[in-house]
Amino acid sequence: MAIGFSADEHMGDDSVSECVVVDGTVKVFQSYNDGFINRRLQNATFGIDLVSGSVKNNVFECSFLRKRSVIGNDKVFDIDRPWHVLFARGIANPDFSKQYHEFTSVSPLAWTMIDYSGSHATPTLSDRSTPATVLGDKFAKDSECGVTKGCYHNCDSVGCTFQVTWQPDGVDMRFGLKTIVTSRTNIWMAVGFSADDKMGDDSVNECVVVGGTVKVFQSFNNGRQNSRVLDPALGLRIDSGSLKDSVFECSFRRAKAVEGNSRIFNISETWNLMFAQGTANTDFSIREHSSIPSVSTGPVNLKQTSEALSHTPTHFLVKVHGCLMVIAWIFAVSIGMVAARYFKSMWSEVTILGLKVWFQIHRTCMVLAFVATCSGFIIIFIDVQGYSQIEGEDYKKAHPILGIIVTALVIINPIMSIFRPGPLDNKRPIFNWAHWGVGTSAYILGVICIFFGTQLNRVRAPFYLTYILAGYVAWQVFTTLVLEGVLCFAARQYSDNKTNHIQMDSIGYVEEHKSKSSPPGSLVKKIILGLHVVIVSGITVASIVVLVIN
Repeated sequence: MAIGFSADEHMGDDSVSECVVVDGTVKVFQSYNDGFINRRLQNATFGIDLVSGSVKNNVFECSFLRKRSVIGNDKVFDIDRPWHVLFARGIANPDFSKQYHEFTSVSPLAWTMIDYSGSHATPTLSDRSTPATVLGDKFAKDSECGVTKGCYHNCDSVGCTFQVTWQPDGVDMRFGLKTIVTSRTNIWMAVGFSADDKMGDDSVNECVVVGGTVKVFQSFNNGRQNSRVLDPALGLRIDSGSLKDSVFECSFRRAKAVEGNSRIFNISETWNLMFAQGTANTDFSIREHSSIPSVSTGPVNLKQTSEALSHTPTHFLVKVHGCLMVIAWIFAVSIGMVAARYFKSMWSEVTILGLKVWFQIHRTCMVLAFVATCSGFIIIFIDVQGYSQIEGEDYKKAHPILGIIVTALVIINPIMSIFRPGPLDNKRPIFNWAHWGVGTSAYILGVICIFFGTQLNRVRAPFYLTYILAGYVAWQVFTTLVLEGVLCFAARQYSDNKTNHIQMDSIGYVEEHKSKSSPPGSLVKKIILGLHVVIVSGITVASIVVLVIN
């Protein structure tokens, strides 16, 4: 958990003091919010000392001494000055580094630490108060649901995390939206009306709160892009809005039918309902939803006071796409490239269907990668019905662009192979370099693309999948370094013993060893290859299982 000192009510350019507990050991650190990224100071204990810390009966307590002002580091603020106070908490890693916060709170007023009056301890405004609930808590379902009001919600026996209610009111429909939030400033929530259970061609009504002010807007989902209609207040009138105790509520009236605008649907008809929420910008524009929108289990007649339950779409084709890409780039390409790079001199007297063992392994893996990549590429285009318009961070937007580049390289490389010059042709080295460059570029970009893809909302992959993939990268680097070492050792042995051999090209690996005896390092290479196949297969299976079950 941490306390931050900020010039405003938003994360960014904040001095932070942290308490972190790992396996019963409590430590304190100084860090700084550089935009939305928190980084420890180079001397992370500068100006701070732990007094005591404990976790007991689900309560984490921490006491520390922090210098009021320090010299020589402008990222440790002078707390004799007035600051907005931030509080956040989250999960820590075994090395005492932090994961992203799961709960935050901010004081609406700035004050100094030398003010002990208590007048700022529990600030109360019309739209903010000290939170009584935390992330994961629920609120009670409206008792009028299914009686005097129609309701769409995800409530269970404990409570709800979101709820949409409606009541006919003459030519209008009175809506009430309510949800649990994880941030207490600049938030949006929205209800959408769709002809199916997929995002695209949907009429949307938004409630947005910025700095305590709540506004409502009309917008439209054009494919996967949401944009406001020309007159975003058309047919809308807000009744009330509040953000209190981590619950965002909004009540508004919406005209059942609006003439002259086909993007504002007639809600007297039957529609599938959607609910989504996320963070907003200070100009009341909205960012990408923070999780996959919930969808009603079927079409809903808003003229009735019935109850509609929600479910979260699994996006089956997205998962198939992800699994195919893992098979292609984590499994097939990894083994195929290792075989071609390091095993040309192995099993020189053995052939499979008249071709060298290494070549059959390489070709089989690359054909599998080609088929899996092209299939995954086609499947995702079918699912999104065109190019995937992704909002959010730049690296997420890069995922479809990288995917197209990788697929293009995957198609180019086998076409190049058709025109491969003979082994003794003076153009063969040019081909070898080009073939290697295109293949290696596709491999690196393919793995990066998978990392980016796991962070997309529709994938619903847990964050620990990133660690599994990072483990794969570490193993691949280790395998490469070991086999490069064996390759260098073998080349030196060949040179010392003046053994006849043929160099493939200036990249420097041996194509064939003329001696019938095993080339130097054969045993090590066989062990590494066996381990590589087993470990890469295990990581592939684990990644696919994680993608499928979430």
